[in-house]
Amino acid sequence: MLIGGDFNCVPYPADRTIPFHTRSALSVIVRGLALSDTWIQDPLRPIFTHHSPTGATRIDRFNMINDLLGHKTGTEILPAALTDRLAVVLLFSIPTIEVRRQGRWKMNPVLTP
Repeated sequence: MLIGGDFNCVPYPADRTIPFHTRSALSVIVRGLALSDTWIQDPLRPIFTHHSPTGATRIDRFNMINDLLGHKTGTEILPAALTDRLAVVLLFSIPTIEVRRQGRWKMNPVLTP
């Protein structure tokens, strides 16, 4: 399970530089579903996804189950055009499954026009 998006609220005071809507509903959902935040940031150099003239907040986020965290290779914050937000990009390494078939494929000439 992966939940992500623009939640327009911050669950933790460290996710903002100004007074902003802190809602417990998001925290309750994340805890209730046993989700983990995919973005581990340095508390000494925080990065925010929404900037305004009065401050900054981190309202865009991804949370996922711990089984998926092992496949996460990174999280990037990138500028986005024509918006007051930064894009949050979640990078995954998904294992590939090789499928081998016996024999060879041959086109049936009866089916061609």
